[in-house]
Amino acid sequence: KILDQIVTNVYNDMRADKEIGKLFARFRLERLKDRTVDYLRGEWGGPEPYKGSDLWISHSHMGIRNQWYDIMMKYYVKALKRAKVGKAETQECLNSLEKMRAPTVDRDLKFKN
Repeated sequence: KILDQIVTNVYNDMRADKEIGKLFARFRLERLKDRTVDYLRGEWGGPEPYKGSDLWISHSHMGIRNQWYDIMMKYYVKALKRAKVGKAETQECLNSLEKMRAPTVDRDLKFKN
């Protein structure tokens, strides 16, 4: 439940963000949230391993910029704090999310939409 709330808060904040919010207009936010929760549960030792597409396949067509990933990370910090997740667990989550940057971000904007 707590992961669902954290991810919901992050997506709501990203959708409301003046720089990246418009990027979410073409997506069904509920589906994105559900897939993100499934992925993170699998990554973070949940009961079921993630069975969907890998991060590169899921994100390569989006042309995600490094600065947009920074914005998302800011919202994860905020959501983890709001959920009263402990410092050690928060740092674990953020470290894990940071490792996901490389397969998610299109650094050279080769696949810019």
